[in-house]
Amino acid sequence: MKVYIVAYTDGVVMFPAHNKFYRSKDAAKKKCNQMNEGRKANNQVSVFCADNWHKE
Repeated sequence: MKVYIVAYTDGVVMFPAHNKFYRSKDAAKKKCNQMNEGRKANNQVSVFCADNWHKE
């Protein structure tokens, strides 16, 4: 089972954007899209997979 997190990315640093883990990628992507509305390109919110916190 994979777990996903929504996080801010700034260069190589990652900060959790929401204190919640998601069991489905669709739910995490939906929250990511909600948080990215109206944001600047250099401080985007992304979805990461919990096995080694990489983008899928």
